[in-house]
Amino acid sequence: MKYFLWIDEKKDGPHAEHIREMLEDGSIAPITLACSEDDAGNWKPINSFPEVIEPPKPKDILKAAPLPPPPKESAAIRQKAENIAGVGLYIMGLGIVVLLWSGFVAAIGNTEGDSRNALIACIVSASLLTFGIWAYLIAQVVHIRANTHKD
Repeated sequence: MKYFLWIDEKKDGPHAEHIREMLEDGSIAPITLACSEDDAGNWKPINSFPEVIEPPKPKDILKAAPLPPPPKESAAIRQKAENIAGVGLYIMGLGIVVLLWSGFVAAIGNTEGDSRNALIACIVSASLLTFGIWAYLIAQVVHIRANTHKD
């Protein structure tokens, strides 16, 4: 639709699609008087014409396609993560037991063999603790990733 604008105390136009551009660049104000070509003589502020002020609505064909549903196996993945976390905690507990045992052997041992056994036990317990911590951390990462796709 075309509109006449009241600019510099005179009727100007008719104007069509470029009215929005004129509003954006400031050459006219939202309160500039206008009337439609069909309704000459009924002057209103240009912002009272919604078809001029509002941008055109997008067509239905431009709508985005819906997202696919999340994978169904996320519950199984969460269960596996919990199992891995349990194994990791068990291995960490075993490492702590071996560490305590090595400290006990070192404290009461009098021979060189006892010291060597205590050192080996410390190395084993450190390995068990490290492996357990890594297993637990990996399980947490798997659990977090599985929770991003809730059932």
